Amino acid sequence: MYRDRWPYARLITGLGTWQVSDPSTREHVVSYLENQKNASRDEWRRRPGAMFWPPRVVSAARNDSLTLFFGSGISLGAGIPDWMGLLRQVGLDADVERDPSASGDLLTLAELAAHIVGADPLQATIREAIKREKRPPTTAHYLLAALHLPLLITTNYDCLFEDAFKIVHEKDASRLAVITQDLDVKSLLGDDIASWDKTIKDHGQGCFLIKLHGSVGRAGEHLILTRSDYRRHYRSNPLMLNLVRHLLESRHTLFSGFSHRDPEVARIIEDVIFGAENKNPPVMIPGFYSLQFDMLQKTPEIFAARGIVALQPPLVLPTASASDIRACSLAQGLTDLFDNSEQKMDEVLSLDRDLQQVSRSIETELQDALNRFDAVAETAKIILTKHDDAAAKTLTSDLVVYLDEFANQGVYLADRHGVILSSSCPAGLDSAARQAVLMTVEERPYFRLAQSNRKAFVSDVFESSFNGNATLAACLPLLDGGMIFCGLLFSAFQLNDAGFAARIRSLQIPLGASLLVTDANGVLVIPPAKELASYAGVLKISGESPVANVGYSYWELIQASRRDKRIDRLMQNVVPLSQDDVYSLSHDAVAYSVVTELEHARWKVALTRFLRIRSLKN
Repeated sequence: MYRDRWPYARLITGLGTWQVSDPSTREHVVSYLENQKNASRDEWRRRPGAMFWPPRVVSAARNDSLTLFFGSGISLGAGIPDWMGLLRQVGLDADVERDPSASGDLLTLAELAAHIVGADPLQATIREAIKREKRPPTTAHYLLAALHLPLLITTNYDCLFEDAFKIVHEKDASRLAVITQDLDVKSLLGDDIASWDKTIKDHGQGCFLIKLHGSVGRAGEHLILTRSDYRRHYRSNPLMLNLVRHLLESRHTLFSGFSHRDPEVARIIEDVIFGAENKNPPVMIPGFYSLQFDMLQKTPEIFAARGIVALQPPLVLPTASASDIRACSLAQGLTDLFDNSEQKMDEVLSLDRDLQQVSRSIETELQDALNRFDAVAETAKIILTKHDDAAAKTLTSDLVVYLDEFANQGVYLADRHGVILSSSCPAGLDSAARQAVLMTVEERPYFRLAQSNRKAFVSDVFESSFNGNATLAACLPLLDGGMIFCGLLFSAFQLNDAGFAARIRSLQIPLGASLLVTDANGVLVIPPAKELASYAGVLKISGESPVANVGYSYWELIQASRRDKRIDRLMQNVVPLSQDDVYSLSHDAVAYSVVTELEHARWKVALTRFLRIRSLKN
């Protein structure tokens, strides 16, 4: 790590001497820093601060791959009005503000305000309102500057961060580069996207601050205030917009004091997620994290639907020295990020490598089974064309042997209408009787998916027609002429306490973490050990061996899945795959999960760690 970051002890000294707009917030944070400094390291590692920071954020902060995106919430402690307050100062009609059609649409409200007072007077009034305060930076500004990230993005017009950076990094103050338009990007980074990362790294101890909507520190430049300003600005500065897009798709991003109402930023996030999910195979999505105060029960789900992980800042009770609860909470959370980075807590708490190893182990076994199908795909298509019953029987019988436990309920060949043309089963099962009962799989979800998916996959869990147990199907859609669906070759298998399920349960995962494997419907594929016992089910074909029918009861598995709160969270919170999830269990406990989806199944694999954080008394 080459950047000069302030260690804890130096940070305490600096905060005590810097001029701040919010002295009560500074007092609260310095007190918290002193307590943290004196805490035993063993205790600290058991309860990492008052706020849980995902290991990916901590790692990115340590390795200069975190971009901070901050909005007006950072500057409120300095007395600068928020955007709505500024518009009221210029005489925005109260009736317009109350109109539901304009509620929350700040760009449109600004456009209307410009028509009331005029575009140039609006510019002058906003500049004057921001400059009039002439107050020093807030505690949060100093903490962000001391964190010394190489890249920051803001929609703020004020220069408080620049002021804080010059004080905190007195020797390197000149290395703060401000970008407000394409000309800045071209002169500082060039117009070759491929070279930007190297140029940023070579900037050494400096930092790039992208001010998307302009800066009051540049008297000769237009501030981006109204909807028409916004429309022209982003279309006139494509290089700057490409820089923002590049940063969001190549680095983790932390939003703070930002309302997420900027449509261009929201669109870039959507594009980044779409691009990552649609690569083959899918790649890890850069993490988008947002500090959110006063989170309600569904706030994490709402943000997750946007592709953003909502992080809850530490709880601070109002006291004489902590009158501004939000400012104290934000500053305290930032100090925890400092300490997490200094103690390398990402190396202690990260689950990413473990998730990769577990998912790779599962994927490898499924892929091996599907590869056996690939080897006979052309033969299966010829059999379908010629209606060769003898060859079909030989094919399915051989696959029963080759697939072993992944065909413990038989192998089946169906035509384009789902009619079973041939089947073979292992010893103990009656193939002819099963084919007479099953006849067609046209209405089975895996058959429908095969027609649309058109590539080999392993199905979600369904109920067996023969014993009532939870069953899965390894499927190979057969395509005539490359794209025309002409049939399905599949094996049916049931998991039990031995074999594949036992091997997955035996995989090594970190102490204190738990493994979850579910299908796309939130049904456990592999129930936790001792959660359910496998048994022969309710045999519906007389003469079949109970031993050959051993599996987990479908309905017992459904009930176990619905009892598992981790699954409930996984299904409710639509976090983009490969992105992590943090949710509060109580005021002093959080659950941290990392989730991925297998390439050849819609199964979700999740690792979860439950952690204690410091309670208020600590």
